[in-house]
Amino acid sequence: FFFGGPYRCCRWLAWMRRGIDDAVAVAGALLAESDCHGFFAMRIASSSLRAASRAATIPGLAAAVARTLPGEAKRERLLRVLASVLGDAGDGSVALLAGRCFGDSIGWHERYAAAKALATAAEGLGGAAAADAIRRLGAALSDGNELVQAAASKALPRLAQRGDKVALAAAAAHLSHTSPLARQAAISAVGGLARRGDPVVVACLAAALRNDLDWRVRIAAARGLPQVAERGNPVALKALYVGLRDQDEGVRRATAGAMAHISPSPSEALLAIRNHPLPMRKRHAPGGAAGLFSGSRRKVAAA
Repeated sequence: FFFGGPYRCCRWLAWMRRGIDDAVAVAGALLAESDCHGFFAMRIASSSLRAASRAATIPGLAAAVARTLPGEAKRERLLRVLASVLGDAGDGSVALLAGRCFGDSIGWHERYAAAKALATAAEGLGGAAAADAIRRLGAALSDGNELVQAAASKALPRLAQRGDKVALAAAAAHLSHTSPLARQAAISAVGGLARRGDPVVVACLAAALRNDLDWRVRIAAARGLPQVAERGNPVALKALYVGLRDQDEGVRRATAGAMAHISPSPSEALLAIRNHPLPMRKRHAPGGAAGLFSGSRRKVAAA
């Protein structure tokens, strides 16, 4: 039950390269000797056991990560396990270690694992560890891999409070990036970092919804406006009315969802959506059943 029941125990064995046979044997023994009450007790006890084992496990995993070299497959697996073991317990030394691994990583898999470990280790911390994590994750918003960018955009709002100038500046620096994926990640991070009602951020997201050429960026802007703009904000409403007439269906749907949170009253949001109706998507029965059924009906009618 070391890391949370049979499933995580088997994953731990697989990560440590002790072989699939060992994992199957342990899982079989645990499943054979446990009834429903045993599984329930195991689920309750696993989190406590995992929390109690952190003090002894985290230093060993951190030391193992420190001994690896950039590009080693073992480093990525160790970083993933380290992020899982940390849970919600921040650790400054692990955060600095994960930051160094992120800086010299080779390959997006390793950068992604390091970003997850860095975000988990730095959560709830302050000082140099948090500042280093914000700086590195802010730079990762323009990473060449979409998964790394998404991990960074989700992690930044967890590491800083709304209105934090350093984190907000790190994310806003990529709002005009040439890559649409970088702009999308930056908008998502800014939406979670900006203070409610910030006029500069509201204007920036509204401009992205109106003018950006990439539909993914416009969707991110539509989803970010309700996080920042207050109800009835005229700048946000004007951009949302433009978004309701967007050529992309996904943008129109995201804008319709945002309209309900920003319009002065729910009735006004419904009227806006009614005046700009969303196209209905055709739904077909799986496997061509609709065509077969309609053909059989024609045959019956002909008979």
